[in-house]
Amino acid sequence: MDRESDRMTLDLKEPLSGVARGQAAVLYLPSPDELGDIVLGSGTICGTE
Repeated sequence: MDRESDRMTLDLKEPLSGVARGQAAVLYLPSPDELGDIVLGSGTICGTE
């Protein structure tokens, strides 16, 4: 994450199809008690490789 440019890069273990600019990327922490995952952060996808 680059705080100066307010950007974050996600490196995935496996490629995903259908990811496009303008969609949301959301990071979750799995719930240990199965009451619901916790959202750690989110952002708008501005590009893919």
